[in-house]
Amino acid sequence: MFLRLQLPVVPETVSRRITFSSSLKDSTYWYRTEHRKYSSTKTQCTGTELDTRSGTQHQLFEDLQRRGCIANAFPSMSALSYGISESLRRDPNVGVYCGFDPTSVSLHIGNLLPLVTLFRFHAVGYRAVAVIGQGTAAVGDPSGRTSERREQSVDVIGNSVKSITESIANVEQNLRVAGVIPPATPAMDILNNYDWYKELPATDFISQFARHIRVGDVLSRDYVKLRLEDAGMNLAEFCYSAFQAYDFYHLFRSRNCRIQLGGSDQMGNIVSGNRMIKSITGSEVYGLTTPLVLGPDGSKLSKSEGTAVWLNPEQTSSFQFYQYFLRLSDNDVTKYSKHYSFRSSDDIDSLLLLHRSDPDRRLAQSSLAEEVTYYVHGTEGLQAAQVITNLLYHSESNRPSQVLQNLSNSYIEKHFGCLIKSLRLRDNLTILDVVDYLGCYPNRLKCREVIERGGVLINEFRCRDCNELMTADKYILSNGVSLLKLGKKKWFLVSWL
Repeated sequence: MFLRLQLPVVPETVSRRITFSSSLKDSTYWYRTEHRKYSSTKTQCTGTELDTRSGTQHQLFEDLQRRGCIANAFPSMSALSYGISESLRRDPNVGVYCGFDPTSVSLHIGNLLPLVTLFRFHAVGYRAVAVIGQGTAAVGDPSGRTSERREQSVDVIGNSVKSITESIANVEQNLRVAGVIPPATPAMDILNNYDWYKELPATDFISQFARHIRVGDVLSRDYVKLRLEDAGMNLAEFCYSAFQAYDFYHLFRSRNCRIQLGGSDQMGNIVSGNRMIKSITGSEVYGLTTPLVLGPDGSKLSKSEGTAVWLNPEQTSSFQFYQYFLRLSDNDVTKYSKHYSFRSSDDIDSLLLLHRSDPDRRLAQSSLAEEVTYYVHGTEGLQAAQVITNLLYHSESNRPSQVLQNLSNSYIEKHFGCLIKSLRLRDNLTILDVVDYLGCYPNRLKCREVIERGGVLINEFRCRDCNELMTADKYILSNGVSLLKLGKKKWFLVSWL
């Protein structure tokens, strides 16, 4: 099956042609991507043709290992592979699930790795289930944490459930349009675990299910030991593992889920689910965890530290999302491509080989940024990311403000994300005041130094006078914004009040 996607691209897009096709029988996906450059007066589009071939459920585990998408398996990779093979012989409708607690309004790219892994199972015929943990979010998962989670209101959690559900559904829809998920594949189940907890009396949960969780097992976990030695742990957090174990049991009974996916900090909770199911039913179930996703500096991408790259465009715009992948180092793009791309492993190796022959073209980064931005943000989000990228970094006329002033305020507000800073124009506002307000430099003295050496451009006008007034006729475009460039790469869009 071939499917052509029309992905609009702005003028000045760098012309390139990349064609890959895998000849291996176990290749599940392949992409043929062409980028055509037209004159600036013509409409541009990117045609993407995808041929989705049938992969096998058995070969998926080998592919996940080759991609480095498996951190740990329970009880072991060989036992899991054999056990699932036996289950598939008895019933081809084996389920795989992954849970996401709505502790934030959006998932981030750390959560995206287990989600993408879940979609890989979905694409080759497993019954895929995504569970939004409204019930367990109210309890609070202590895994990998050194302090207690901040309690959230019912309304806040409910809003996060809605937002995350929409994000997962959007990714699935985009993957279907791209041909990654075959047309005949049933929709992924997106469930809310509050739906079964609201019908389960607390006494029944404790007496019938929590009794199968051994206290010693929970106490032996490193994060529990650290918490008990330091600030302590409340009873709700201590019981969290029993709730996640029950989720596994419920999905095993209702949807034949025999594999639970999770992040690298979830293995203890997965083991608890295995013990509960085995104790009650005698059946064996399995677990897979994905590696921890690290940022370019080697640190964890953390919600609490403000370093997360969000899937929700209100938290991270499609442009910022696109730029994150576009700016990956050569070392990181190798790992990220294997984790996040739906190209076959052989196609990825071919692309990386081509990339290494001319790394300055950044073919691997461009390909990955385009693919991941598409399936997270859709055609409109990818188009906006490319529009802004070309506007700021590849404008042949070197006059991005000419393009910017023709964009509507609603478009700017939706797609420029945190590049936008709102500021009230007043009579005595100077260039120094504006640069200081943007907060890029530690103090006004440093701001002054940058301005005086010509490091500030406003709508392509180079500013050197710190005391020059910010006047509307010179520095504000007709749609009420100003484009500021500080140094070589820092861009801001000031929206004037």
